Amino acid sequence: MSEERKRVLYVDDEEALRFLVPLALEPLGYVVKPLEGAREAMDELRAHPDAFDAVVTDLWMPGMSGIDLARQVLVLRPGLPVIVSSGSVRPGERDAAIAAGARDMVLKPDTVQEFARVLDEAIRSELGPR
Repeated sequence: MSEERKRVLYVDDEEALRFLVPLALEPLGYVVKPLEGAREAMDELRAHPDAFDAVVTDLWMPGMSGIDLARQVLVLRPGLPVIVSSGSVRPGERDAAIAAGARDMVLKPDTVQEFARVLDEAIRSELGPR
């Protein structure tokens, strides 16, 4: 990844994660905007469609799942890397996320380095070498 800081929209209904994930990812070269839910994320993306290099969303949130959010994000901005995260994954959920256009699914207990690796791969494949 280039030295340019990559901008990530992080969507999760858990307040602690909205606080901790930016603290963990920012030293790794990401600028993270945390939002509580899918509606807020879509409002933000509609207002600023080119403001982000990737979206990371929780799988299960009130009102709209991360899979449905991925679909809506990709209608608004095709090709934007979307990563779905979850504390647990039931059979078929990863496949459903990928079928909806998500680049990958990361388990929340995984390390921050795993988030960074998946984000880096997704952004790099979308933007190409710089």
